[in-house]
Amino acid sequence: MMDEEFHSSAIDDAFASFRSGPELPAPLGPGAARATVRRRRQARAGVTGGLTALLIAAPVAAYAAGVIGTNDPPVTPATAPPSPSATSPSPSPSASADGAGSVPDGRIDELTLRNSTIDLPAWPYAGKDHCPAGQQRFTDHPPGQATGPQVTLESVAYVDVDHDGAQETAAVIACQWSQAPELRVVVFDRDDNDKIITIGDVVATKSNGRADGLPENIRAVRASGNDVQVEVGDLMICCAGSADVIRWQWRTYSLDGDTFRQTGGETSFQPNPDAGVGHGASPTPTGSPGRLDDLRVVTAGMSGTVTGGTFTGTLDITFVNGGPQSVHPVLGFALPEGAELKNVPAGCARDDDADVGNPDGETRAVYVCPYPVTRGGSEVKAGPFEITGPASAFPSGALKVAYVEVRGTDDPGVWPAPGDAMPETNLVNNFTNVTFTVG
Repeated sequence: MMDEEFHSSAIDDAFASFRSGPELPAPLGPGAARATVRRRRQARAGVTGGLTALLIAAPVAAYAAGVIGTNDPPVTPATAPPSPSATSPSPSPSASADGAGSVPDGRIDELTLRNSTIDLPAWPYAGKDHCPAGQQRFTDHPPGQATGPQVTLESVAYVDVDHDGAQETAAVIACQWSQAPELRVVVFDRDDNDKIITIGDVVATKSNGRADGLPENIRAVRASGNDVQVEVGDLMICCAGSADVIRWQWRTYSLDGDTFRQTGGETSFQPNPDAGVGHGASPTPTGSPGRLDDLRVVTAGMSGTVTGGTFTGTLDITFVNGGPQSVHPVLGFALPEGAELKNVPAGCARDDDADVGNPDGETRAVYVCPYPVTRGGSEVKAGPFEITGPASAFPSGALKVAYVEVRGTDDPGVWPAPGDAMPETNLVNNFTNVTFTVG
C-alpha cells in the first residue's frame, strides 16, 4: 500500500483513463519495422532529433501543468526500446513504406541497360571525332551488318561508388568505328523518379597512350569496396593479331566529388617487346634501332607437271621470325609468267602491283598473304599453294622463276611498301628466287 504522503489524485485519474479508454492498435509487424529501418540516415537523424526534443519537452510541459509537483519524488520513466545507432549495419536500401527518404536503386541489369536510352558523355581522345554521345541507345548488330559507328555494352559490375548504401552500375562500353574499338568505363545510377542517370567516366582508352601510362585496352571491370577496379592493357590488337602480347594490370578508381580519380594500381606500363604488332600500337619509326625485326625466308620450292593442256604444281614456303620480338609477317610471292593460284587461300589476295620480285617487268600474278602475330624464334610453314596454267606457258625444259618475300608490318591487311615495313637487321634474307625446270 502506498503511503498517503505519496498518494496523488492525478495519478489515480491517469490510471482510470487508461482502463476506460479504447483498445490499443495491434503491432504492425516485422515488415513495417524493416521498412522503417531502411529509411536513409538523414531521415533517421531527423526522427531521432524529434524524439529527443519530445522527451525533453514532455516533462517540462507536465511540470508546468502541475502534473509533476515539486514535492513529489522523481519518477523514473519506462525504458524505451533502443533505436538503431549510426554504426549499426542496416539492410540494403529499398523504398520505405511511404517512399520518403529512400535511396534510389542504381543496380541496373545488363538487359535493362542495353535497352535503355542513356546520356553518354562525349568520348575522349580519338573517339570524340567519330563516336556518338548524348542521348544514345546501345546497338547490338552482328558483325558486318551495321554501318557507321556502333556503341555496344560489353559488361557491367555493381559498386556503391557514392557511399549511399545502394549500388551503382559500372559499364564497359565500346565504340567500333575502325578496325579497333574505343573503350571506356562509365558509371550509371537512378534518380528518385527511377530514371537512369550518368554519374561519370571512370577511364577510357587512348591509341598510342601507353607511353604516358594511359591504357590502350580495357578487358574487365569489378567492385572493390566502394571503388571501381578496371583491368587495362598496354596494347590494342586487331585483325589477325594475338592478344597474348598484351600486358594487363588492375587499376583502382574512386569517386571524388563529381570526378573519378585513380587511387590504386600501377600508373605506367613496363616496356613491351611485342609493341608495334597491332592496330593502335606505336611502333618505333623505320630505321630506329629500338625495334628491329629479323624475318627471313628459310626454304621455298616449286614443282609440277603438264598433263594434257594444263600445268599443275605447288609452291611451298617456310619463313622464320629470327628476332626477339613479335611481328605481323606478310608473305608475298610472284608466280611464273602464265601461272596463277588454282584456289586463293582465305586471307590472301591477288595484288599484281605489289613490288614482289618482277625485276624484268614481266606480267605475272602476285599474291599477298598476311599471317597472325609471330613470336620471336617461331617458324611458319606456308602452303602448299596450288598453281595452274596453260601448257603453252610451261614447255618442257623451260626454266621458270617465282619470287618470294616476307616483310613485317603494323597493318597486316596490306603489302607494306619498303618504307612502311618494320626495320630489318638483314633485308637480304627476306627475299629469294625459286627456280623450276619444267620436265
